[in-house]
Amino acid sequence: TLREQGKQRAGERFEAQEGSANQANNLAIGATLVIAILGVIVTLLTIRSILAAIGGEP
Repeated sequence: TLREQGKQRAGERFEAQEGSANQANNLAIGATLVIAILGVIVTLLTIRSILAAIGGEP
């Protein structure tokens, strides 16, 4: 019936939206991890550079 078709279409739309939301969430988590790793690398390089400039052990 028409009502059942409407429910089926709504379910399909919900599943598509849920997939898009999961994909966006995964992208945000991945980007956060990459930024955190880059932050650690930049911090270590900065500390190393400062220690070399003041005569500390490299």
